[in-house]
Amino acid sequence: MLPCAPRKSRRARAFTLVELLVVIAVIAVLAALLLPVLAKAKSQARTTYCLNNKRQLALAWLMYAQDNRDYLSYNSYSILALMSGNGMPDAPNWVTSEVNWTTANYSTNLAGLIDDTNSSLAPYVAHDAAPYRCPEDTFLNPAQRALGWSQRDRSVSMNFVMGDGILDGGPKSRGAGLFFSGMGGDALSGMSHYFIRIKDLAAIGPGMACVFLDEHPDSMYFSPAFAIGFSPNYDLWRQLPASYHDGGCTFSFADGHEEYKKWLVACLSAVQIGFTRIALFPRAPTSGTGCGSPTIAWNQAHFTRLRPHGAQGMLLIPSNSVELKTGLVR
Repeated sequence: MLPCAPRKSRRARAFTLVELLVVIAVIAVLAALLLPVLAKAKSQARTTYCLNNKRQLALAWLMYAQDNRDYLSYNSYSILALMSGNGMPDAPNWVTSEVNWTTANYSTNLAGLIDDTNSSLAPYVAHDAAPYRCPEDTFLNPAQRALGWSQRDRSVSMNFVMGDGILDGGPKSRGAGLFFSGMGGDALSGMSHYFIRIKDLAAIGPGMACVFLDEHPDSMYFSPAFAIGFSPNYDLWRQLPASYHDGGCTFSFADGHEEYKKWLVACLSAVQIGFTRIALFPRAPTSGTGCGSPTIAWNQAHFTRLRPHGAQGMLLIPSNSVELKTGLVR
């Protein structure tokens, strides 16, 4: 008779309390190591998405110019003037959009971005509003949240010197400047010049000329144009770039390429939202001791000081635009 094999216990062996605690501790350590990596990957993905949006806008801007005899899209500083019909151009502005902290529907009205009668770039972005907003811009004040808003419709602005348009005083190309006098005790000069046609960019190279960027929520009010103020003695953040992406901002340029720039100063790298319009941000003395002096120099090189100043700090590119009572006709 063959011997019987020993019977195995039907009782499953369970984890001891110590073993269970060890497993939990290992999982916790792995989570601690992986979560920052995953968070960084998510942040990088959002930055890439935002860069892609800027590229789409830059290509739309270039295609518009190619379809319109080399003229850049209108880039008026005063949306209020456009809305009131004061000097309305013969074509829509690149967008007719005002973003502010009030509860008026300007900040959520997508028609100014995707309607052909309100945006010259709308057909070139397939009437899609997504490229005009950074996904990290979810800032709303309590009154706006109380209305059920989920976001404001635009975080992107265009370099003020790109394109003709309307100021409160008339067409930009006819010598109207953006002057800020009496702020901080200094009389500021206007923008150095304006680019009206693509060919005007040849002198400095399109790769140096920034067109689109995300703007700080507190400096976006009645205009979709982005302008930096400057004077011989002080550089001023008239409007401020955003810092949504790990303390940095995304840009696109006149040759169609896009860039990410990380700010190196706290007044730019940390988004401090006051939910109120800020008319003048911290000054940056040219001696290098102010808020972001090297950074403001980079921005001026790509936004305003693209060519040497004239005698009064302003050099206007000649334009073939003709000023009529009804506005600008090309």
